[in-house]
Amino acid sequence: MAIHQFGKKFQVPAIIVYLNWWFAIRKHIRDRQHGGPFETKFVHADECETSFSLALFPEMIKMEDAVDTEGEMYIKDGIVDKSGLAYGYPVRFYDHIGLTGMEVICTPEGVVGKSTLASADKAKPGVEAALDFMEDLVNEIMKKFPPGKLPPIEKITQRSRGGKLRQ
Repeated sequence: MAIHQFGKKFQVPAIIVYLNWWFAIRKHIRDRQHGGPFETKFVHADECETSFSLALFPEMIKMEDAVDTEGEMYIKDGIVDKSGLAYGYPVRFYDHIGLTGMEVICTPEGVVGKSTLASADKAKPGVEAALDFMEDLVNEIMKKFPPGKLPPIEKITQRSRGGKLRQ
């Protein structure tokens, strides 16, 4: 939302990308039943997220404090997608109110899932895939728009309608 607000307000010709890297590596955040490395479906501060944390910043994770909890889903599985939108279910986790219990109430520990199952090894292929994707994205942008070149200003902003902008 911030990117779009900035773009609409200032109409600055630019390339700005917000990448939620979870979305770029969905197959690496799924449970085993769906081809991923994890025992459980990715939710929040669970096996998956804690595994990625162990792979990326192990000094900040104290596994002796890990706990297992369960969130509360009030309808059958397969309708509401969980964190990372790993399964492509019709309702995204942030597009509803009331189909699940609020995490802050139902899991005050701050974990929704089984963080005790976490392992850095489970996340390493996903970390590599995320870095590969980001490198590819940057290279693609640099190939299409090397320094000094922008996308067509008249097609990405409305600024040029009142006066010419030079590239």
